[in-house]
Amino acid sequence: MMIMMKMMQYSSTTSSALNKDKNNNNNNNNNSNNSSRCSSRRRRRRGTSSSSVSLWHPTLPSHRSAQRVRARAAAADDSTLTTTLKASTASTTTTRESAIKKENTKEEEEENKYDCGKWDAKWDAREFTQEGRVFTETFPIRFDEVGPNKLADMGTMARISQECACNHAQGLWGRSQSMPEDMRKVDMAWVCTRLHLDIDEYPKWGDQVMVKTWFESQGRVAARRDWDLVNNETNKRIGKATSQWIAFNLKTRRMGRIPSQVVEDFELQQWLAEPVMGKDYEVEKLPDAREIGQMEGSECSLPVVHYTRRSDLDMNGHVNNCIYTEWLLESVPKSYWQEYELKELVIEFKAECNFGDIIEAVCCEDVTATATADGKSNMPSEKTALAHSLLKQKDGKQTEVVRARTIWLLKKERPDEQ
Repeated sequence: MMIMMKMMQYSSTTSSALNKDKNNNNNNNNNSNNSSRCSSRRRRRRGTSSSSVSLWHPTLPSHRSAQRVRARAAAADDSTLTTTLKASTASTTTTRESAIKKENTKEEEEENKYDCGKWDAKWDAREFTQEGRVFTETFPIRFDEVGPNKLADMGTMARISQECACNHAQGLWGRSQSMPEDMRKVDMAWVCTRLHLDIDEYPKWGDQVMVKTWFESQGRVAARRDWDLVNNETNKRIGKATSQWIAFNLKTRRMGRIPSQVVEDFELQQWLAEPVMGKDYEVEKLPDAREIGQMEGSECSLPVVHYTRRSDLDMNGHVNNCIYTEWLLESVPKSYWQEYELKELVIEFKAECNFGDIIEAVCCEDVTATATADGKSNMPSEKTALAHSLLKQKDGKQTEVVRARTIWLLKKERPDEQ
């Protein structure tokens, strides 16, 4: 009987436990169904179908599988992002190109408005022509090379001529070399003794001047160098120049003889053309301005004093030839600059000038050029001439450094001055 009662009690307890487990299972199923319905609603709100894989799905078999799923999803997101960025970049590039094209169109319209086509002139900076016997260089006239009338002056024409000649030497004998090696070995150098510039028309600011230069050997002691100056846009000659050079011994400070090998090279490099000044051109001896100033009828300006600065020196240690041009023109009276235009400059270099030297510029009306021995004028009425001297003052003595003559023409009214 006792055994029977215990079995009935056990059975009741088991049944109660099973019912409890069943109720728990039902509750779990209900919770699962509710969770599934909530997940479905969340997926619908995110626009995801119920058949798609969810990273938080409870039936995923392992953690590694979850990692793979996350990786695939991230890759899909990256692909979408890349596609979006590419599309955005392409759109931005197209917009930028469109803006640039529009801006270029505006610039072209502005250029046409101001007729900027005139800047299309050919500009060959440096070249050898005539089988390497003629050197050509084109120079733009810079802002600091013109005066109040926007025109270049004689100093500018002298500087670009000098620069062209020096670059011609570099083209023949190497960079930073102004003479052949055979001359350097024996301490020889070329020295300019005379320069004649003849300018027909001064270029404007922004013009391009094509300068041609060549030389002709004159034995073993001298040479002649010529220049032809042309407006690069109009191809019109605006000036010409010629010069005389001698071989100079840097140790003895005297004229020397050119080595025979150099003479042979010069014969191959020279250009035997007609002198730029013409076949009948003669080298005329210039008068001393101090003597002219004592002649009857001659008038002189007050002397102008110049102090040699370090910036006036060239790489040879003495005053650059172009500085002499500026110094002597400073003594010209104001009335000449107002009424005349400088046409020609003939200058003879007689002595060196070094740092610290004091130079006095003297200018007088050159009656020897404007009148003959019988007192009659041998120059047109629209022309006049001045005689110049640069005198070095040292220890109470005067040494003539430069002697020059300038030829002036009455000014013509320019269209831009009307």
